Amino acid sequence: MYPYILIFAIASLFAFGAKKASSHRALAILFALTLAIFVSTRYEVGCDFTGYENRFLQLQDHLDWGEIFGQGEAGFHLLSLLVLNLGLPYTGLLFFSGLIYIFCLARFSKLTERPLTFLALCFPVLVIQLGMSGIRQALALGFLLLAFAAFADKRRLAMAIWILVASQFHTSAIIFLPLVYLIGRAVSLPRLIAALIVLGPVVAWLIGDRLSVYSDRYVQQIYGENSSSGAWFRYYLVLLPFLLFEWKRALIEAAYPKIYPLLRLFSLITFSLVLVGALSSVALHRMVFYVMPMSILALICLSRVISGRRTIGLVMASPFLIYGLYFASWLTLSRHATLCYNPYDSWLF
Repeated sequence: MYPYILIFAIASLFAFGAKKASSHRALAILFALTLAIFVSTRYEVGCDFTGYENRFLQLQDHLDWGEIFGQGEAGFHLLSLLVLNLGLPYTGLLFFSGLIYIFCLARFSKLTERPLTFLALCFPVLVIQLGMSGIRQALALGFLLLAFAAFADKRRLAMAIWILVASQFHTSAIIFLPLVYLIGRAVSLPRLIAALIVLGPVVAWLIGDRLSVYSDRYVQQIYGENSSSGAWFRYYLVLLPFLLFEWKRALIEAAYPKIYPLLRLFSLITFSLVLVGALSSVALHRMVFYVMPMSILALICLSRVISGRRTIGLVMASPFLIYGLYFASWLTLSRHATLCYNPYDSWLF
């Protein structure tokens, strides 16, 4: 577990110590390159490694270019076939997937003046637990982050396109399509409900047969009991910043007018996820990954607006302490952490 703790600790110390925005940007680029190498060159690391390797090897005999767009989640199949046709092994798929995902995280981090802080806080969950254990959903999240950045820039068409691209890697990403309706409008719960009513049928049509699959797997559990023991812990982790956000909304809106609508929107979504958790902890587990980048963004903004002269050090350090405590607990207590991530290995070194 020591490589993981060391990387998080070093990134956090540099993020906490960097004072200038230019320093943050330069260090964020360096850290993004480090993450790209760390994630993309992993070997027999991550709970997804063997399963996706078997799936990758089967593609050569059961899928060709002519069939690809008739398959669900065609984007992932397209990427896999591209790697196969380049004559690369399975590690080539992990390599390209890791590069794309880290690039998207780095692009989204530009929404804050402290991008290194954002990337450091992403490391425990979004990089390790998702990026190194669920490459389809990680890629979907990466493209969704480009869509959410387009939301902040009020680019409706770009947002819709990136959501559709994301859904070609993990169908569940299409549920965010109704958010396109809210671009340029004041975000509120009634408007969010209206967006779901207006575009919900389109989403259901695009999901197609996967809707019944999700219902059978996560709600009815006809394939056997399916639960996630850590889902509620991660939910509370993303919920806490939004509880504080709702308390300090006026300050956040005044300080960050560009990203405030995005944060307000995901605050409403995060509170509503308790209903998802009541139906299925596994569905909650997957949804938490989608809202966590905005929760981290809210946490960074909060640390800037609520700190006073006497408390600035503690307030600025608190995001690292919160995620560091969670990360250390997960590495030492989680069975998945022990089985899937230790020891870390790379084909590069």
